[in-house]
Amino acid sequence: MAKLSIIGAGDLGEQIANLALRNGYEIEGYFDDFMPIGTIRQGGIVKGRIEDIDNQIDIKSGGVIVAIGYKHFKERQAIFEKISGKINIATIIDRTAIIDETVTIGEGSVIMPGVVLDKNVRIGKNVFVNISSTIAHDSEVGSHSFIAPRVAVAGFTKIGKRSFIGINATLIDNISLCDDIQIGGGTVVINSVADKGTYVGIPARKIR
Repeated sequence: MAKLSIIGAGDLGEQIANLALRNGYEIEGYFDDFMPIGTIRQGGIVKGRIEDIDNQIDIKSGGVIVAIGYKHFKERQAIFEKISGKINIATIIDRTAIIDETVTIGEGSVIMPGVVLDKNVRIGKNVFVNISSTIAHDSEVGSHSFIAPRVAVAGFTKIGKRSFIGINATLIDNISLCDDIQIGGGTVVINSVADKGTYVGIPARKIR
């Protein structure tokens, strides 16, 4: 049974632990800067701070996943890049996900139950795709991004790095979103977006 260590012991960490447990992993432990060592979480305990992971994980066994959420994209990317190449980084894909054989998924990404990834979809590194989202053919999600539940992305659409796409949002085909975009829940994006910021509404409009 593969062992998994989780960086981040909050709600996202427990969500990923639950996914990992149902897909044949054993939780080796959590590493978190804000919870006391020994705190009990889903499937395991907090074993130390994030900086302790190098000393407590055998780089030849087990995998590590970054469970830092969409409110802390800079930290999510920085931690991933710090451990990349030093420790085995896990990629977790739920057994119920429908993934075409032409899809590429970067290391450290998490694909939740019911996700559909169509032909030639490209998922970057350290991406979280939540429950029942669908990404159509030839589309791309940039590294360190977070896709909420039931998002629908049409074909030939590109989502930049460190982006958040909110629950039930819809992105039409043949558009491009720049890095550091936040799309609110239920938003419908019908045009390319070149300015980073937060967008909501039907059609999407920038609010900040």
